[in-house]
Amino acid sequence: MNNMERDIVFIDTSIYKAENYFAPNNRILALKKLAEKKVISLVFTEITNREVLKHYKGDVTSALNNIKNNHEVLACFDDTRPLFFKETKKKYLRKCEHTLSAFWSQGYTIGYEFCKDVKSVFNKYFDLERPFSEGKKKDEFPDAFVLQMLEQYSNRFCHKKIIVLSNDKDMRDYKSNCLVHVDYKAYITTKLAVATTIDKIKTAIDNEKDNILSDIEAKLEEKLEDGWNYSSMFNTEDLPEIEILACEIDMDEEFSIISKNDNSYLVELRLHSYCEVKCTYFNLDYATYDREDKIWYGGEWDTETLKGDENFNMLVSYDIKNGDLKVESFEISDAMPIFRHPWE
Repeated sequence: MNNMERDIVFIDTSIYKAENYFAPNNRILALKKLAEKKVISLVFTEITNREVLKHYKGDVTSALNNIKNNHEVLACFDDTRPLFFKETKKKYLRKCEHTLSAFWSQGYTIGYEFCKDVKSVFNKYFDLERPFSEGKKKDEFPDAFVLQMLEQYSNRFCHKKIIVLSNDKDMRDYKSNCLVHVDYKAYITTKLAVATTIDKIKTAIDNEKDNILSDIEAKLEEKLEDGWNYSSMFNTEDLPEIEILACEIDMDEEFSIISKNDNSYLVELRLHSYCEVKCTYFNLDYATYDREDKIWYGGEWDTETLKGDENFNMLVSYDIKNGDLKVESFEISDAMPIFRHPWE
């Protein structure tokens, strides 16, 4: 919906488990909606994806086994009896795969090629550096490689810090110039508030869109009727006669938030003009000029349809208190298409 500067967010396995994976109205689904609205960008790693799928399937299997072993009485009812069928378990496990696959498609998955520095991971292991600690150190190897993958990805591609959402203390305590660890509940609450504001701005833009486009179109048509815009394109001393065949203005759905103060947001809209203009002119391409009589001979009237388009921007301000949208900066010359001859 907008291309404001977005956080890049990574979700650790511990968050999936804390939120009960994809339970209705949970924070994982909130992150999914934020990604869909382009408030944030999600990144995943192949290691974490496999780990999450393993835990998801394992927890579903444990729950079904628990019902089968300890709640046989539920088999007395028609609507719960399928919980005891083997096919039901297979169906749920397939659903785990499909649900996670759809979620991961909302972002970019970092591959194993980003975890080549095995030496540094083992150095951390032997020196008890985070994410390793006393106890079951081997259990932290996946996290160590995941953190390396995120750092390598940040350094090589996105060149910005990655927000890491995790409940794992060893992962949270890991020190990195590329990774920022935050409380995931507070973070999602803040981003949902941002998304609400963006929705309000989008609504205000949608409400004013027709008026904005109509106003630009009227001003552009007035500009297009000036023959001086095309005189340089024809070998003639006279201005051509103009007939506007098409004058269309479109606005992209995406917009950019440029800045914010206490009372308003400054928003950049992206627009596009397309025009067709029929020019009737006196064609001198094959004419000769008589210097004594100071007149052209052999010229003829001709017509040519010029087509052109142009991308341009408009700045508008959104009033936070009143919800009003106001044009701040726009020049009709920005919307003037670059015209071409038909053979170009």
